[in-house]
Amino acid sequence: MVKATVGIFFTLFTPYCEHKVNMMLFSAAFCAMLVLCTAAPSRFKSRSFTDCQVNGKIYRDGEFFTMSANPCLHYRCNKGGYQIEVWECKDSKGACHAINSEIYDRCDVHRCVMQGDWASFVLARKECRDEFGRCHPVGYQRMSHCRLQVCTIADNVAYFKNVNRDGKMC
Repeated sequence: MVKATVGIFFTLFTPYCEHKVNMMLFSAAFCAMLVLCTAAPSRFKSRSFTDCQVNGKIYRDGEFFTMSANPCLHYRCNKGGYQIEVWECKDSKGACHAINSEIYDRCDVHRCVMQGDWASFVLARKECRDEFGRCHPVGYQRMSHCRLQVCTIADNVAYFKNVNRDGKMC
């Protein structure tokens, strides 16, 4: 490329010069400068127009990143700007959970869902808690003190309801 550029330079400017010696000196200086500028390593990090700068940090086009304010949102650098690519829900302990995943809060089951342009947990279902702290889905049946019990929900509360009242199961 340098030879082609210098060749074009000679071809274009040689007819206009009165002194070929001066032209050759100028051309040699121009060529040396061109070689130095193209061959010398840059001390500065080059940045393309498709990179994006967020909070003082440069991300390459296509690169994923998060921001400390909400680590559950995953952004992607896109042609000089950025956009949210992956939404996750943040639980009370600060952990991130994928869309459609579920977490337990005692025996309340919450599902991470998209709500408009935001991800958050919604109550998916309630389950019954037994005396050992285990959770059981609605409809689960068990024997407790010779009584058949079924996990039921009434007034937004999940509990084990006695099915046989006379207790003659044992």
